Amino acid sequence: MPASAKNFDQGVIDHAAPLFLNNSMGQNSHWSGIGTFSAKNTCNATLIDTRSHQSDGPAYVLTSGHCFERPYQQLIATDTDVNVAISFNNFQDTRQNRSVYTIKRVNWQSLQGTNLAIAELDAPLSRLIANGIHPLKMGHTPKTAISALLVGASYTQANALALRSCLLQTSADTLAFPSVWSNALTSQCNITTQSLSGSPMLDRESNTIIAVLGTVPLRQNAHNRCNESAPCEVIGGIAQAQQLNTQYSHTLENLSNCWKNGVLNTDPGYCSLYPATITTLSAPKPVQHYLPALPGDKHPAIFPTWDVKFSISAPFYRYKIVDRSEHCQNPADYSVAFSSSHAHITAPVGEKAGVSMLCLLGVSSENQGPLWGDLMNVRVLAVNLEEQGRAWKPAISATGYGFERPQWTELTLKRDAHFNTRYFVKSGPPASTECGSQEGYRPLADEVFEDDMFKIVRQAQPTQHCLYSHNIRNDQSAVVSYLMNKKP
Repeated sequence: MPASAKNFDQGVIDHAAPLFLNNSMGQNSHWSGIGTFSAKNTCNATLIDTRSHQSDGPAYVLTSGHCFERPYQQLIATDTDVNVAISFNNFQDTRQNRSVYTIKRVNWQSLQGTNLAIAELDAPLSRLIANGIHPLKMGHTPKTAISALLVGASYTQANALALRSCLLQTSADTLAFPSVWSNALTSQCNITTQSLSGSPMLDRESNTIIAVLGTVPLRQNAHNRCNESAPCEVIGGIAQAQQLNTQYSHTLENLSNCWKNGVLNTDPGYCSLYPATITTLSAPKPVQHYLPALPGDKHPAIFPTWDVKFSISAPFYRYKIVDRSEHCQNPADYSVAFSSSHAHITAPVGEKAGVSMLCLLGVSSENQGPLWGDLMNVRVLAVNLEEQGRAWKPAISATGYGFERPQWTELTLKRDAHFNTRYFVKSGPPASTECGSQEGYRPLADEVFEDDMFKIVRQAQPTQHCLYSHNIRNDQSAVVSYLMNKKP
């Protein structure tokens, strides 16, 4: 018998270890519609109940937006054809009963203010229900902190559904470059794997979906924060690094009116997921810093500008600069409409430390007011202006073998535009290469970086490598050096 409305939690308490689920007696069949798949990432997805009185319609699953590929530099995409297998009935004691279907289309996916995706299967919802796969209804976002249930499977933990209980609460704006999340919820679940993305957060009494688990940060450092893998919450106007045991989920508040007769309704008059205006940045920039004037120094303070070049799937755009993303959804105070041809915004970011946000809104004409969906899908860029008086040492990762006297085989320099603007390197025989001397250093050109990485591999002869960086005021960092032995 499926669990009653009073015991969906099965006695699991917040922060406890996961309870792996069995279903040989049908006791957990109400979670048979929570599936697993591998696309861009390995994720979970939930079969959603979109039935109406008039029609059944296609089968849709709800998951995280980052689980699927999307066009380069785009945070939102629609109607993308895919061919991805998804497995349901993922219980640890009934593996022989798993059912596999195909995701044929990603109808809508977004990392623009959220981290969600809606995908369509190659079979109607009625067929899955007839085969014992139960959809879940979408519920309402909690207004206050509640204890919620998280159900999902991880390929690193038996690849079977497990039940967790977590305190779920609202959060402030969250920076996850290149995204800004305005509707994220935080939780402190007992999670040690990232493959639970897309799992449903469930109301423990009604078993309805109240959020979808998005990001599970597992590591952070000074050179890795405020991005998708290490988000930062904005507290008191300043971006704060989060604790590693905090996860981020996303609400369903804009999805409730998006189905008509069991079919996803793309009419912007009914569904605020649309129009899905696509904004593509030609050279997106991460969190920036400003440099105050140094005491006794002739250098002036340096304040960055937005310097945003972009294309947008609308003939015109408006913009405004705010300190909270919710203000982007208010139609007031937007600029006049500009032609989207050769769009370039050079307005100053600001002159004080803290978070500043740029709202980009596509419109169809110079005189058009924004639709509700336009405001819900506005592109938000954010920078966290921090005072910085020095350049940081280049972030180098070294690959090799040995412990007491490691034998380096490859060095990887990660370009970090948060702190540095230029990098300098010199290499040569160990006996004649002095890292402390300026002679012989050369700047690294932008084209040598691939995905912001520059690799140095072991040469035929022993080689001394020296690197340092400059910030935008040309302050020099400390030098880092590596001695690479010759190839065996």
